[in-house]
Amino acid sequence: MAKFLEFMLENQDYAISVNSVCNISQPNKIFRVPHTPDFVLGVTHYRGYILTVIDLKCRGVVYGRIIKLDGIY
Repeated sequence: MAKFLEFMLENQDYAISVNSVCNISQPNKIFRVPHTPDFVLGVTHYRGYILTVIDLKCRGVVYGRIIKLDGIY
C-alpha cells in the first residue's frame, strides 16, 4: 500500500510519496541578504550548511505548474 505526505500551500492540497521525502524539520530563521533578486528570500543555517532560500512563486512555479513567458507547462 502506498503512503503519501499531504500538505497545503495557498489553500491548495498536495500529496507526495513518502519515498520522495528525505526529512521534515521545523523552519529556521531566514536572514535577508542585500542586493539579491526578488525571488531570493535570504539564507538559513541547516545542519552545518548555509542554504539559499528561494520563493518558488517568484521563480514561476505556481500550483505545480511551471510558468514561462511563452506559456504554461
